[in-house]
Amino acid sequence: MSAQVGADLEASLGGVELDAAIQLGLATKDDLKKMENNIVRNLNAPFFERVVAAFSGVSVAGAPPPALGFKVYDVPDGMKFVLTKFIAWGDAHTPASGGVYTNAASWAGLFHGQASPANLADFWPYPEASNAQVLPYTKEYGWDVGPEFRQNDNVFFQIVAPPATENITILLFGFLASLRSRKVLLGG
Repeated sequence: MSAQVGADLEASLGGVELDAAIQLGLATKDDLKKMENNIVRNLNAPFFERVVAAFSGVSVAGAPPPALGFKVYDVPDGMKFVLTKFIAWGDAHTPASGGVYTNAASWAGLFHGQASPANLADFWPYPEASNAQVLPYTKEYGWDVGPEFRQNDNVFFQIVAPPATENITILLFGFLASLRSRKVLLGG
């Protein structure tokens, strides 16, 4: 292999350091093809990272108590976050305590960025029913149906008419994947 071919290949790969044999001109076309296939395979491989995120906020007293909202998770640049499960609870309303918060005027939701109908990712209780359980609440999604949040987006939680002066926590589970991947993530 000529020095020019090696330099051209190195330049076309964006400065990726080549194997010493290729740099010395000892590689064959088959070696180059194997290396190219390996590089392409690695560039196209999806990047997955498990994410667990939690955030808490304290509701205030009022008649009725005003809505409580907070950002739970920021999606990194170049990534997408697929939600697979979430759990919401209040200090007095936990799965362990058996305390259940119901209120005909209360509902909670997850949003893309901020609380608005256009940004709604999911809400509960569903179907809306008088005095349905709002806290604690757990929801699991299949791999291909969970809400997806893209780069520079955030997962925002809001509860309307929450229990007064209670610490409310939401715990998210999901996966990050690179947006650079050409493969389809989780069937979606």
